[in-house]
Amino acid sequence: MEFYNIWTFILDYFYKNPFEFWGFITSVICVYLNTRENVWGWFFAIIAAAFYIKVFYDVRLFGDLYLQIFFIIVSLYGWYEWLFGGENRTQLHIQRISTKIIGQLVFIFLISFPLMGWFLSIMKSNLPYLDAATTTISLIAQWLMARKYLENWLVWIFVNIIYVGMYYYNQIYLTSFLY
Repeated sequence: MEFYNIWTFILDYFYKNPFEFWGFITSVICVYLNTRENVWGWFFAIIAAAFYIKVFYDVRLFGDLYLQIFFIIVSLYGWYEWLFGGENRTQLHIQRISTKIIGQLVFIFLISFPLMGWFLSIMKSNLPYLDAATTTISLIAQWLMARKYLENWLVWIFVNIIYVGMYYYNQIYLTSFLY
């Protein structure tokens, strides 16, 4: 009987949250393909971002909503870069980040995060400064991934740990599990 209740809960959750469900599925495919350096991961990133626009609108995480729009644009850039961003317009290879670029990215974060937090608070976003911090870090991580900097995974892991709690708090449980 208990097994039946679990499946009923799961099916009910998916029925009530179809955008989150399909965003979850396409995100899992995207991550799997990206770990294999398969350029088709960018296609699934675009599809997942489109689903998550609606999810984040519903829970008033406007930073994450705008982030999804940016993800669509950067995914097109990343797709192109992975195919033609290397030497002589060839496939881009995995690289390590320099200390200079790290400094520039920290500077960008320190300037962007408070401005975005202020903007999101005016828009009545849920958790505006936390949303701004995670959004800014995610923008940086996405750019690092598009340029195939190996360290993108460290940045993603760090910000995703924060996202787990933020999404759980906002009752988007499948997304919290994904992160």
